Amino acid sequence: MRRLALDTQLYVGAIRDGQSLAALRGFLEKAGMAVWGLSIVAEELLSGSTSSAMFEMIDRLAIAPFEQHGRVLTPDHEAWKAAGLATSRLRQARRMTTLSDASTNDLLIAATCAREEVTLITKNTSDFERIATVLPFSFADPWPGLA
Repeated sequence: MRRLALDTQLYVGAIRDGQSLAALRGFLEKAGMAVWGLSIVAEELLSGSTSSAMFEMIDRLAIAPFEQHGRVLTPDHEAWKAAGLATSRLRQARRMTTLSDASTNDLLIAATCAREEVTLITKNTSDFERIATVLPFSFADPWPGLA
């Protein structure tokens, strides 16, 4: 069974919109233990939390289930190196001119997914397509297997 991880904006959509929340829950129910959490996604979600109610929802939806089952992926030293090398290659190819926190996080997500052989489920295909030109990894549009 291939392992999957969800990008941040899928959780953000679910927090903001009931229809997106239903789609996310349906996917998680069907995919079950194939889905892993990413510590980078947890950081991004928590940094955008504006209330204790939002924090609790983020924890229930995107963090605690993965922590409880020991299914959290965190970038290790090799992933940081791969992200740095990918940044250099993108700059050399003039496909990246500035380094923002968002692009660093996307590079770390890609490097972690590549290292762990995990497919990233994301709506952000344009950024990840660009990253995949220098750091091959697997990603897919939402919601694979549910169409």
